[in-house]
Amino acid sequence: MYEFRHGGEAHPRPGDSPSSEQWAEYLYLKTNAAGVQDEWWCHRGGCGRWFQVRRDTVRNVVQRTFVAGGGAGEPEVQAVQGESVEP
Repeated sequence: MYEFRHGGEAHPRPGDSPSSEQWAEYLYLKTNAAGVQDEWWCHRGGCGRWFQVRRDTVRNVVQRTFVAGGGAGEPEVQAVQGESVEP
């Protein structure tokens, strides 16, 4: 499945002026839960847009796809604006 690229778990970015510890948690500490979770994916073999997927990681079944909005960071802004970015 090379048309899509997994971008990791979807979770909120740290607020304004985050500490080093907050950035480390955001970048490196993932839940990696067995079950349903929201994830970032990129349609790299097509339009290049970022979108979110609600996926059951145990059964590897996609339950829902959606363009996330309201975020102020990468790749959230690109997904809303329809721009292509590489993680």
